[in-house]
Amino acid sequence: MKASTGRLGQPAIGEGDQIDQEEVVTQVVQAVFSKGRPAEPWSQDQHRQAVKGLFTLLEEFFEYLAGPDDATSQTI
Repeated sequence: MKASTGRLGQPAIGEGDQIDQEEVVTQVVQAVFSKGRPAEPWSQDQHRQAVKGLFTLLEEFFEYLAGPDDATSQTI
C-alpha cells in the first residue's frame, strides 16, 4: 500500500488501521475551521463554512479512492 498524507499532512488511513473517532473529528474541525472550532451557537456563515469544508473533504477523499491518475486529470 502506498504511503500518502491527507489534507493536514497526517498519514492517510489505510486498510486495517484503527480509527480513533475523536482524532478524526479533531482533524476535520482543523481542516474546516483553520482558526479553531467556533463557539456555539454557530452563525449562518459558520454553518455554511462547515458544510462547504465537509464537501471539500469528501471530494478529496473520493479523488483519493479513484487513484492518482483520475485525481490529477481533473486538476487544471
